[in-house]
Amino acid sequence: MPMRAPVQNLMGKELAALACQGMDLAALVDRLARVLRRVVPFDGTCWLTLDPATLLPTSYIPQNSLCPEAPLRLCQIEYLEEDVNKLTSLSRATSPAGVLSQATGGNLERSVRYRDVYRPDGYGDELRLVLKDGPLCWGVLNLHRESSGPAFTERERALVAALSTPIALGVRRALLIAHAWAKEPDAPGLILLDVGNQVEAMTPPADQWLGELLDPVQSPGVLPTCVYAVADRARQIALGKGEDREGTARVRVPTRTGRWLVIHGSGLGELQEGKVAVIIEPAPVPEVAQVITLAYGLTGREAEVTSLVLRGLSTDEIAVALVVSPYTVQDHLKAIFDKVGVRSRRELAATILFRYYAPRMVSKTQIGTSG
Repeated sequence: MPMRAPVQNLMGKELAALACQGMDLAALVDRLARVLRRVVPFDGTCWLTLDPATLLPTSYIPQNSLCPEAPLRLCQIEYLEEDVNKLTSLSRATSPAGVLSQATGGNLERSVRYRDVYRPDGYGDELRLVLKDGPLCWGVLNLHRESSGPAFTERERALVAALSTPIALGVRRALLIAHAWAKEPDAPGLILLDVGNQVEAMTPPADQWLGELLDPVQSPGVLPTCVYAVADRARQIALGKGEDREGTARVRVPTRTGRWLVIHGSGLGELQEGKVAVIIEPAPVPEVAQVITLAYGLTGREAEVTSLVLRGLSTDEIAVALVVSPYTVQDHLKAIFDKVGVRSRRELAATILFRYYAPRMVSKTQIGTSG
């Protein structure tokens, strides 16, 4: 146990060095997995990159892990059902890492994703890590052990938790180093999905955009994870579940050439039909940097509120954190929206994260795909 801190420090430095090498995402996660395996044995991994403004997945990279159909079911569980160690909970928890066996009290059967996804694929315990760089979450790493293997220990959980930021830094840079100005057609694409997320219709531009994603179509009838996530979020909004009342579900996703797309969905027809229209179209180049509140003339308290909004806190939670009333928070939000020129929390986060970009982070490196 006394060796934990030195091990964490050495691992953190090694991972931080990897983050600065300018590798594409596929090469980076492969190297990261090799480093992690030296101190935390596992049998498979599953990487998800996330849109930090919405916490929706932008790509899915399994390594000796789950079957191709798994992302669809995992998205349904994550956004529409109750389970333990969900990414939205871990992203706001004191520790960014959670062990499935610990969260279920040693009874993995209490977890929906274990029963429906992990157990059928021969996997048992899971160590899940959200990849946070400051208040922003850039991805999720799941480490899996086979059903016959031991559970992850508290020591292993704590060690991996300490590595969240250096891994997040590498993922963030891998997503943003690609050249922004790839020459691709700008026509939006449309996908119509039925209640079971089966494709009823798809336009040619949509098919082309899907082929450009980091998480492309792997087999007939199976769409990228991000499309399923947007569709399920759209259904959640239509049913009045969750905090979003804007009527659409949106996520920004990178392509293999470095361009970014916006995928958004809306429910169609009667609620019980569960049909969703998903649109895919080009998005502005994202920028990840510190929130430059001075550029908008925000006061110190408005900057604090903005920072808490980016972390996903509700009005009541912000009020508790700042020891003010919810009405005062609402007044600050109105002032912030006016100064930044937005109408909602979602637009505020999107503006700060995606309107600008750091020139030094733009290069001709292309984002690769996992092999």
